[in-house]
Amino acid sequence: MATLPGRRLRYEPRNLDFATGLDHWGLGGSFTENTLESHWQDYAAAAEGGIAVLSAAVPAPEGFAILVQEIFADDYRGTTVGFRGQFRVTEGAGRAGLFLRVMKPGDLRGPMTADVALADPRNHIVTIVGHGEWSAHEVTAPVPDDTNTVAFGAFLVGPGRIELRTAQLTIEN
Repeated sequence: MATLPGRRLRYEPRNLDFATGLDHWGLGGSFTENTLESHWQDYAAAAEGGIAVLSAAVPAPEGFAILVQEIFADDYRGTTVGFRGQFRVTEGAGRAGLFLRVMKPGDLRGPMTADVALADPRNHIVTIVGHGEWSAHEVTAPVPDDTNTVAFGAFLVGPGRIELRTAQLTIEN
């Protein structure tokens, strides 16, 4: 982590190879919004051997889950960023895929449903059909000058699991 003169601390993407488990990655989503109910344990995340896994922990999970890393956008403003990797989705899984979101201060407002999140034009999403084989996927998004943070990762809506390896965040132009 380095500090540039006149700027806040820089946070580059970290642990994209999952060598240190899920350090610098977070598990979130709509299933965590109402902790008074029993659904806050409906999804789980883990990493081992260079592979991160986001999975349903119950047969019919509530809401959606994301495995996400968020960084300041300072070094990416005025460019297009790409998030890519190899993904594997189990057959019979709900909607799953990868996402990239560029955010301005105050962008996120809750509660959020899976349909609202998938339809939000600020979310750049690629869905992946479950077939049990590894396949490469990529999503890109422009990073306007007023962007505060960039969030990227995998999502799952419903049962099953999505796995990620060889993750990369790159500047495309």
